[in-house]
Amino acid sequence: MTRFQAGRSLWIWVVAVALLAVALPRAARAAGVPVEKATWVERRDAGQKYSEAMKAYDEAKYDQALDGFRSSYDLVASPNSLLMVSRCLVKLERLDEARTTLQTTVQDAEALATNYQKYAKTAAAAHQALSDLEASSVEVRLDINGADQDAQIELMNRPVPAEHWGDSFLLPAGRVHATMTLPDGRQSEASVTGEPGAHVSLSLSAPPKPVYVAPPPAPPPPPKPQPLTTDKKPYIYATAGIGAAGIAVGTLFAVLAAIDRSDINDSCPNGQCTGSMKTAPSRQLDEAFVARMGFGLGLLGLSTAAVLWTVQGREQSSSEDVPKAQLAVGPTGVRLSSQF
Repeated sequence: MTRFQAGRSLWIWVVAVALLAVALPRAARAAGVPVEKATWVERRDAGQKYSEAMKAYDEAKYDQALDGFRSSYDLVASPNSLLMVSRCLVKLERLDEARTTLQTTVQDAEALATNYQKYAKTAAAAHQALSDLEASSVEVRLDINGADQDAQIELMNRPVPAEHWGDSFLLPAGRVHATMTLPDGRQSEASVTGEPGAHVSLSLSAPPKPVYVAPPPAPPPPPKPQPLTTDKKPYIYATAGIGAAGIAVGTLFAVLAAIDRSDINDSCPNGQCTGSMKTAPSRQLDEAFVARMGFGLGLLGLSTAAVLWTVQGREQSSSEDVPKAQLAVGPTGVRLSSQF
């Protein structure tokens, strides 16, 4: 190795060591410099952050104050900043975080109190705040049943990661509710009421899977309406009888009218009838009228019977299997009956 290369390597090591010397203090500051090792500048900057956060706290801007106190703690790890962080968390009802922060505050303040008497008051205040918090809150154990890791659990509208299912949570006393949402959209809810200082369990179970119920079968189609047929034989017989009677009456009175006409021609010269034959012309006219009426009624009855007979035959041939209805006339009225 030449002298130039040796000198070059030496300079590289010097620069690397210098960079580490600068970077290490910055990394330490990111975690908060211990109180006993903080410089005057670090104390000043942390105090300024603390004062700004305290102003936001007094104005009830707890989110802003929380960020300020944490920024101050990141500069100098003072238990006083951590105590105020816990108070902001209580105001924001993040009681679990507040309890953990207070426990850390008590430990840190008691450790510093041996050399810095002022932190004894901080330790006492943090210890009292922790006792008050646990006495005024409810400890809720969350039990999850029948859910996979991809389920979404919310406790008091805040998500709970799967690794914390089954943990206990410190929450404001009163009604505590939790919800479960499965990937397929099914949901379940559960709630419990806890008194201050109580320890309760909140069980949340996965909702059952929907049961598929087959729809009922479609009703059969209504039967096709069939024409209602009636037995026309009684009407056929009746109209045929009336027609036959009309023909008989017409024939009878036609014969009588012909006889009277013959007697008139023989006994009444020049159409002048006297004696017993005086009424013969009018009688002959009446008999001829009745004969015409009888023949007319007879033809009407026989025609009607023929029409009904034809219709009856057509209905029987087109619907042999169709129930037949019959119209019956009785002493109490008209009755419609059917045969199958």
